[in-house]
Amino acid sequence: MIICSLLMFIFSCRNLNDGNVIQRSDTVKSSELKMKADSIYNNDNYELAIIYYTLLLQKDSVNADAFFKRAYSFAQVFRYEESTSDYLKAIKLNYRKSDAYFNLGCNFSAQMNFERALYYFQKALELEPNNQAIKDLIKISKGNLKISQI
Repeated sequence: MIICSLLMFIFSCRNLNDGNVIQRSDTVKSSELKMKADSIYNNDNYELAIIYYTLLLQKDSVNADAFFKRAYSFAQVFRYEESTSDYLKAIKLNYRKSDAYFNLGCNFSAQMNFERALYYFQKALELEPNNQAIKDLIKISKGNLKISQI
């Protein structure tokens, strides 16, 4: 926990593009944070992406893309509760609802909560009724749910 807090402090105080210390976090523009967060995210550095998206969301609390990508990043490091919370915020902001519901289904599948997984896969299917991948995961989730109830 202390190491995580220390890392958060270090990364929030440095502009990693050029290594210069930032005097105040207010001096960093949201667009700069977004570009850096997206770059880190696209390089699959999810722990660091979480930090940057968190900083971005402190400046722009309705940035649906940041919620969505931070949710995905949380899921990649097995922090499903935080991931779920961010996906629900993205949905509330009407951002990539089908993808968010699909990913929520994946989160709950990974946690072996097949009932909730099924619920979210069905929500995704309502928005994309012809998506075969969602249909396949619904079938798998129903099977897993039956097995888990034995």
